[in-house]
Amino acid sequence: MTDKQLKQALKSVYQPPKSQKKNAFLDSIEVSTLTMPEFVLSQFGYIRPWGWLMSIGVFVAALLLMWNTDEQCVWMVSALIPFAALSTFMEMNRSVRCGMDELEQASRFSLKAVTLARLGILGAANLILMAALSPVIGVWGQLTILETGFYILCPYCLTAFCNLHIIRKWHSKENLYPCAAVTMLVSLLCIVVNFMTDWLSWISSWQSCAVITPLLLALMLRECKNYLSHMEEYIWN
Repeated sequence: MTDKQLKQALKSVYQPPKSQKKNAFLDSIEVSTLTMPEFVLSQFGYIRPWGWLMSIGVFVAALLLMWNTDEQCVWMVSALIPFAALSTFMEMNRSVRCGMDELEQASRFSLKAVTLARLGILGAANLILMAALSPVIGVWGQLTILETGFYILCPYCLTAFCNLHIIRKWHSKENLYPCAAVTMLVSLLCIVVNFMTDWLSWISSWQSCAVITPLLLALMLRECKNYLSHMEEYIWN
């Protein structure tokens, strides 16, 4: 017997009882007047303060690092950017770590909508952070805004791609630890690149970043799409 035949057989055997006072029950339910923009703004209150403090800390640390180092240490500042990405994706995955993901899947604004709202807020904050750092790094390192943009975006996109892949594949409360480890490895890689010998100096050039960054950005967006699509597999209601 096929699945279609089995479903038809079950329908013929099981007849649900007629609903009683259905319309009265539906009329008693209060309809929320919360609009989508209001919902997005409401998510500001659910983002923990340490996420904002980490972004501010990255900005302050970058300024202090530029003040105390020479103009050739652009990669040293870029090594701080992955930690801004880490705070974003850990805030996105907080529902899973707190065991609230199934409950939020059944709410009016589902976990997917909550994740998109928080990702938009924190992503915009990170964009403002990088936009504020780019001209400062450019003046300090005698670089153009385009060059500094590639230097900053390259480690950010790499960290974001790796963290998204981890939290998508590892649907667990303990995925914080591998994400933190990957973030520190990317940060360490930026520091190592800064001290490479002359014959490997092309790796740390902005031209190399200009080639690598669009690829990493595409991979990050693709992984983000897969992560949001993956949420639909956990819907239980």
